[in-house]
This record gives sequence, C-alpha cells and structure tokens, in this order.
Amino acid sequence: MMEKWNDFIKFIEDVKAGALATVDGDKPQVRAVVFVPLGEEGVVYTTTDCKSRKMHQIRKNPNVSLFIWKERKFFRGEGKAEVSEDLDLKRKILEKNPRWKKYYPLGPKDPSYCLIKIRVTRLETEEG
Repeated sequence: MMEKWNDFIKFIEDVKAGALATVDGDKPQVRAVVFVPLGEEGVVYTTTDCKSRKMHQIRKNPNVSLFIWKERKFFRGEGKAEVSEDLDLKRKILEKNPRWKKYYPLGPKDPSYCLIKIRVTRLETEEG
C-alpha cells in the first residue's frame, strides 16, 4: 500500500475533496469531506462538528472507507478513524484550510471542532 502513498498524497493535495463512508448500524453513510495530509505516512485528517452524525457513527464503529477522484483516476481506501484532541494538529489543520475557521471561530479549542484522524490500512488506485 505504501508505495501508492506518495501518489495518493499528491492527488489529495490537488483534488482535496472526496467522500468518506462511515457505518450507521448496518448501513453505510457517505458524505463529502476535505482530506488533509500532514506528512505522517498512512494518515489523513478531516474535520467535523463534534455533534455530527458522522462523529456519532465513528465513535460507535471506527471503520471507514474513503474515495477521492478526478476525471478517470481514483483512490479508494479503508481504515480506522479516531478523534484527535491534539491542539497543535488542530492548529495546523486550520492553517492549511483557513476557510474552516468560519466553522470553528474559537480556533483549535472550539468545542464544536472535532479533528478526525484516519489511519489508512488499505489503498487502491486505478486510472480508466
């Protein structure tokens, strides 16, 4: 998987938005998110409101899938999601995506700001 990782990170930095699937009971739930890499191999981040359905689902079942595409190229991955309380990471994420500051006006300590750390355990790609 990791041989594809650098290509995946370049792709994320170009495309940014993709889809994240969580599990709600026995049903998948998919929504658009922005993925952010911070240089840690096998890890990407995204944010959400701490009271969102997405967070409720991740707390119950941390298994997630992600999908990011542009035209005919895509990456699909699987992994485990967890909440990160690391204020330095939260700050870095807001610096990389300043438009998120409108959602978290109190910055890294904003009580509604949940940082989701996704440890990608499987990654595949294809160009068609």
